Amino acid sequence: MVKPVPVLRSRLVNALVIHERLRERENHRFTYRVFYGFIDVDEIPQLDQELWTFSARGRSLYSLGAQDFLNYGKPDIKSNIQCWLKDHGHDVQIQRVQVFAHLRTLGMNFNPLSVFFVETPNETLCLAEVDNTFGEAKLYLVGPLGKDGHVTKRIPKEYYVSPFIEHDADFIFDIRRNEDTLKVQVTTVKGKEPILYASMEGHLHAITDWNLLSYLFRMPMTPIKVLGAIHWHALRLMIKRIPYFKKEDHPEQQRDYYVHKDHNRHIT
Repeated sequence: MVKPVPVLRSRLVNALVIHERLRERENHRFTYRVFYGFIDVDEIPQLDQELWTFSARGRSLYSLGAQDFLNYGKPDIKSNIQCWLKDHGHDVQIQRVQVFAHLRTLGMNFNPLSVFFVETPNETLCLAEVDNTFGEAKLYLVGPLGKDGHVTKRIPKEYYVSPFIEHDADFIFDIRRNEDTLKVQVTTVKGKEPILYASMEGHLHAITDWNLLSYLFRMPMTPIKVLGAIHWHALRLMIKRIPYFKKEDHPEQQRDYYVHKDHNRHIT
């Protein structure tokens, strides 16, 4: 008998993903549906016990754990986030962390973007972890959520995400969360010119064995789908002769990122 986990916070998100290049001559847009987890990291052990489709260490269809995000060598996601915040001048008391991210599927995962909602006694901080296909990751502190569940901030990219985006671009993060929906938008801009728009938006619903099984058939192998889409559209951009920017061209514009999410391999 399939039963819901008796918790209130962890959810699944059936999301529509949109990527659109905004320069007129590029004329490139694609959309697809995937699902995400919106997981209270303190509930991961309970989810492991209650769901046969989920585990904390990759022994089931789906999993999520410290190995999937920035790693300071701590045993859990919350402790690693605490270390990163302290390193970046925010020695705060964390009460709860919820993460919006793809779940590892049959041991495989790739998260182009994960968002952490970090609750402290005074506010909820939003952190965005951006991954590239070179085995690197970078965290950005977007800021505290407003009372309306919304935060937006422009931050220098200083990180190599795509060979089709200039090194000296910025990210504009726009995050909205309420009880039923979650929306994350990232617009890449150079000066006043928008280059790329990406959004993930969906409704939250219960995390159950049934729902996870249904996603296995409705949206199979999400990590492969995401990586496949990235490389397929990169090929299309190359065919269109979109300018290509090499990673090694501007190392001085790539700062504060991690190789294989390992704090011991921190590029300052």
